[in-house]
Amino acid sequence: MLTRIPESEAAARFVELLSRAAAGETILIERDGVALCRLGPPGPACTLDTFTRFLQTIHAQGGVREVDLPQRLA
Repeated sequence: MLTRIPESEAAARFVELLSRAAAGETILIERDGVALCRLGPPGPACTLDTFTRFLQTIHAQGGVREVDLPQRLA
């Protein structure tokens, strides 16, 4: 479940939102309708071994290349 909350409301209800996130809810905190951050339960932990294998896989596939990112609309 995804709940959207303005940042002013999130600041006033932060302790409650932390409890809801700990219970599994995902909360999207927004400023003027634009997402600032996501508060939710932690994902699976990434160990150093897992990350090292990930980097080795990326390297074996030719590495990382730069891409053009879309510009944010004002």
